[in-house]
Amino acid sequence: MKFYALFKRRHIARVAQPILRIMDSVSWLIHNTDKRKLIMRINLTVILLTASLLQVSAGGFAQKINLTQNNISLTQVFKEIRKQSGYDFVYATPQIKLARKVDIFARNASLADVLEKCFLNQPFTYEIQNKTIVIKERSGVIVAPDRKIQGTVLDKKNGSAIPGVVVLVKGTKVATQTDAQGKFTLNVPGGAETLIVRFLGFKTQEIALANFVSFTIRMEEDPQLLEQVVVSTGYQTIAKDRATGSFSQIKQEDMERKLTLNLVDKLEGMASGLLLTSNLPNSSGRPTKNSLLSIRGRSTISATQDPLIVVDGFAFESDLALLNPDDIATVDFLKDAAAASIWGVRASNGVVVIQTKKGKANQAQISFSTNFTIGGKPDLGYRPVASSADYLDFEAEGVNKLLIPDPKGKNLPAISSGADIFFRFKRGEISATERDALVQQLSGYDYKTQYSKYLLQKQQIQQYNLSASGGNESARYFVSGSYSKELPVSKGDQTERFTLNSNNDFQLSKRLAASAGLMLIMNNSKNNGLGLTPLQPGISTILPYDRIVGDDGKPVQYARAFNAAGLDVLEKQGYFPWRYNYLSALSDADNTVRYSQFRVNGSLQYKIIEGLSAQASGLYERSFQRSRNYYSPESYTTRNTINTATSILAGSNPAKLVYGLPLGGILDQGNIDMEQYNVRGQLVLNKKFGSDHRVDAVAGIEMRQVWTAGSTNRLYGYDDQTLSSLPVNYATQYSMAVTGNKTTPTLPNTLTDVRDRFLSWYTNANYTFKERYVISGSARLDDSNLFGASEEYRATPLWSLGGMWKLGQEDFLQLPFVDRLNLRVTYGVNGNVDKTTSPFLIATVSSSPDFYNG
Repeated sequence: MKFYALFKRRHIARVAQPILRIMDSVSWLIHNTDKRKLIMRINLTVILLTASLLQVSAGGFAQKINLTQNNISLTQVFKEIRKQSGYDFVYATPQIKLARKVDIFARNASLADVLEKCFLNQPFTYEIQNKTIVIKERSGVIVAPDRKIQGTVLDKKNGSAIPGVVVLVKGTKVATQTDAQGKFTLNVPGGAETLIVRFLGFKTQEIALANFVSFTIRMEEDPQLLEQVVVSTGYQTIAKDRATGSFSQIKQEDMERKLTLNLVDKLEGMASGLLLTSNLPNSSGRPTKNSLLSIRGRSTISATQDPLIVVDGFAFESDLALLNPDDIATVDFLKDAAAASIWGVRASNGVVVIQTKKGKANQAQISFSTNFTIGGKPDLGYRPVASSADYLDFEAEGVNKLLIPDPKGKNLPAISSGADIFFRFKRGEISATERDALVQQLSGYDYKTQYSKYLLQKQQIQQYNLSASGGNESARYFVSGSYSKELPVSKGDQTERFTLNSNNDFQLSKRLAASAGLMLIMNNSKNNGLGLTPLQPGISTILPYDRIVGDDGKPVQYARAFNAAGLDVLEKQGYFPWRYNYLSALSDADNTVRYSQFRVNGSLQYKIIEGLSAQASGLYERSFQRSRNYYSPESYTTRNTINTATSILAGSNPAKLVYGLPLGGILDQGNIDMEQYNVRGQLVLNKKFGSDHRVDAVAGIEMRQVWTAGSTNRLYGYDDQTLSSLPVNYATQYSMAVTGNKTTPTLPNTLTDVRDRFLSWYTNANYTFKERYVISGSARLDDSNLFGASEEYRATPLWSLGGMWKLGQEDFLQLPFVDRLNLRVTYGVNGNVDKTTSPFLIATVSSSPDFYNG
């Protein structure tokens, strides 16, 4: 038996030296004092010696200990106490192994209190001898020796063995895992009382050891944990620990951390490899479906760059931002070929699989929530742009080096306020002193202050959600409705959305199950704001020194079509005012979009045998979009359009204007209708063969059609009160202002009618051996009318292979700091659809000459 004494000799010397000095004094007294006085002095010496020893002991116990630790071993506690108090510990090595770990919370606590907490419910106690604490067995306690136990872990539901289950002795690091037959053996330290049994997807159990040496443990599935480890491809669900592809999953509780109406905003930054690209396609600066999400970067140049969006198993052809985030249960991202190849030619940019909420048996619930959110304005200072002074220096150099053309010419090109100052000085129209004063004045302006005041506002969001769910083992339901209203950061913009969602599941018999779903979306928006559009190149681009309102409080007018001097001449000849100002552009806008969509899906599932089922499912989806943009006669768009089509009658004096387009307002209308149907049949196999083999597979056929029809129309001379317009002769040429070039009015009407048809065969299979080795394969053949007449280009096979080795479950890698370690390898071929190209030579006819070929 080995003993350890945690002390050093200096501790003995520290106590012994005072005692030796006292004994020295006693010896001197004996030889130099008479007996009566000697007895008195001896008594005094004994009293002083006793007080000294008591003082040493009391001083040790009076010392304060500060120690806060959870699940800490006694040896670690001993070291900390010795460091703070100077007390040493003596104990036997086998003895201390029986100690349970303790939780200590001591703040300015006495040594006695800390020791009582440490030795509570321990198989031994302690004794203090001077400055040494000796650990000894409790009287009447017999220390139990180590013993060997064995057992089997089974699935409570079907009685099958569960391999890979962790069996742990509570309070220690002694643990093992069950083998392929679900069996385990374990050496349990003496004094241990409880086993902890845990496995992913099952409820953790604590089992009393008592005097048993053999155990049969039945584990119960935990539905909540099972949901957490299952990912969906849209065609099937796969346990994440058996998926060889690259998946990421976001759950409802993760998305609830962000208060926003837009599902896309909620997804931003929630998964690795996911990038949100906000390309400001509309005035509010809100992202739309185009160039919205990117999964692991772009994989194509000319074809579509968007990932495929799948909702409840079927492709979603509308804007992702229209979905109600409160209806979403999970969002799975299929990143690589092994994960996404089952979707074929549409999966090259990744797949986003969205599952909406469903009802749960015997869990009736009614939920109502409302949110009101106020957000700040965008920080324009975050945008790295040149200061007004720097930009003026740039323009001065451009004028001096002839990089900016002189506006004195036939076409009277528009120039900035700064460039106009430098050209006027260059022509001698102003002196250097006047130039410097004007430049100094512009240098003091900063567009950001007025831009934020007049064009932006604080974002406001209000949302109301009501949902009900429940049911029993035979029928389950989930139904929800929501209304939301948003005032974006752009003044003049507004969005209102109403959604209705319903999911119903029915167990018609022991073998037959059915489901049905309905989704309704209505979205109305006003896009009258300028938002962040003036920060981009265009007719309304704002420069660093530009202002929206002048010192007199009136809107500042800017020359955009031609330079200011040219516009002065044209306006004197009778042209409509041809200058642009930001406040009028905001107040004159009248742009609305109304969108509605309904989506119905259903499925039947028949259980053929245990683990094998046949499924038939279908989807019908229809959407309607109506846009209306009205430009009043006072709006810049109308004035610019009519002025551009106006010329001066040759030889007239005074000048007589000839209008190429009718006077009045302009109305643009647009319609887009979409219809989609999808029919699918498949076989699904999820079965375990023996204790070592498991197969998860799906194979099926799918037919799909997407029809899109659209039209646009422009009316000139439109009166918004009488709803009337004036005709335009589109065959007659008119002369353009300033240049005099002849042109015909652009045809106002466009029509589109596109039908995309797909016929697809697909399969995906996973084989798992001993719950540690997984191989997978996936293949899909897409036949479509998009690729031309030749079958060589229509039917394109796509496939993937994958493998995974769960190294963390191997015996040679049972390390306490390794929770999970997998080696995964995948390879696959995905495709895309480029509707702009064809394998055949195509001739096109255009009214405009080709830039390269004439």
